[in-house]
Amino acid sequence: MSVDEGLPQSFVSALEQDNEGFVWIGTRNGLSRYDGKNFKTFQHQFNNKNSLASNTIDYLRKGRENGLWIKYEAAGIDYFDINSGKINHIISAEFLDKNNITIHRKSWLINQNGFLWFKTMRNELFSYNIQTKILKRHNLNLYSGEIIYNILEDKNNKIWVLTQKNLKFFDEKNNRFTNIAIPYHM
Repeated sequence: MSVDEGLPQSFVSALEQDNEGFVWIGTRNGLSRYDGKNFKTFQHQFNNKNSLASNTIDYLRKGRENGLWIKYEAAGIDYFDINSGKINHIISAEFLDKNNITIHRKSWLINQNGFLWFKTMRNELFSYNIQTKILKRHNLNLYSGEIIYNILEDKNNKIWVLTQKNLKFFDEKNNRFTNIAIPYHM
């Protein structure tokens, strides 16, 4: 696979495969769908709200119902409905700028309840209700130098956060995180 064969750019930043078997390729010049022979490219189009928010794709995640979550380097997160080709702009670059937030490249997820959970580049944890558009910062009571490594949703829809010192789970009833110490010291 190369630019000569139809890839919009040689730098590949993300890969994902959908339920139909198509391979989706994120680049610095748009999103491409590869069917095993040909590329179909989707790009940002000025003044077209149903196009990608940016051509600089940072990361891809497979969504429910054969959708694709697209994280851009500086322009937020979109949801791409693969079946209809419709783009839903979830978080815009303007929203991130207004709130002085930069979402970490891989430390984010969309849970079953419709919340976007993400780590910022400043090692903060936020949740964003996609329906109500409410942003909430979560206090993890991190120790000095403690770094968030990953965020996960388990089969019971519980949110977990891994740091190098603790495993933390979100207690929805009390609206707070509970620590489980990792019995290992560096």
